[in-house]
Amino acid sequence: MDSEVIKARVEEAIDELEEQFEKDGTLFYTENDVVCRFYALIQEGLEWATKPDRHGQRHYLVHREYPTPFRCDMGGVGFAVKGEGDRTSKGGKYQRGHYDIVVLNPEFIQAVGYRLAKGQDFELVTENFRRAPSPAVLYGLEFMFNRDPPMESRGENRDRSIDTFCKKVFQDHKKLEESKRLPDGHPFMAKTMMLVFDNACSEKIRERLKDKLNEKTDLRLCLSERVVKT
Repeated sequence: MDSEVIKARVEEAIDELEEQFEKDGTLFYTENDVVCRFYALIQEGLEWATKPDRHGQRHYLVHREYPTPFRCDMGGVGFAVKGEGDRTSKGGKYQRGHYDIVVLNPEFIQAVGYRLAKGQDFELVTENFRRAPSPAVLYGLEFMFNRDPPMESRGENRDRSIDTFCKKVFQDHKKLEESKRLPDGHPFMAKTMMLVFDNACSEKIRERLKDKLNEKTDLRLCLSERVVKT
């Protein structure tokens, strides 16, 4: 399947999920519900496409919780890529992050074996990703779901609640931005999308969220048609 067709199918699945959420936000209880629904939609859209690796073993294109090709610091609401020589305050190495969903490049799968394709062996990734066909990932996606209303009181509490939520969104968005290239500049991820779902905020809060979040072209704010009644 052509890479442009794959990316178009991803975008169709995003549109379909957004339409479902807008009409029936109460279908989803958790962020994982939203992610799982998208996983089903994109797998169906791609007809559960597979690709054989260099040994002839078949791989799905779509995967959940795929590891970042770098170590990173996601303490609090910040994000920073970290090198092998960087250490945490406790003296240990930084951990790797994960993506909610990735759609791998069939050309990448075809050129590598299982160990490298799944990306879990960090030393192997560091040594070999730059030699493999790039980008390894055609589409990387992160999801965030707000199901409970932020504090509606006036003043600092309300503003702080909105700001904290937006900072968490921007943390995952930054992870996607940093993933477009490996630390050495080699392409890793062709396209990215941060999807933010809300079915709990009042119209006033939603306007604030739109003002803060809509400045990013690869970030979509998906709102249920009705604020959920509890």
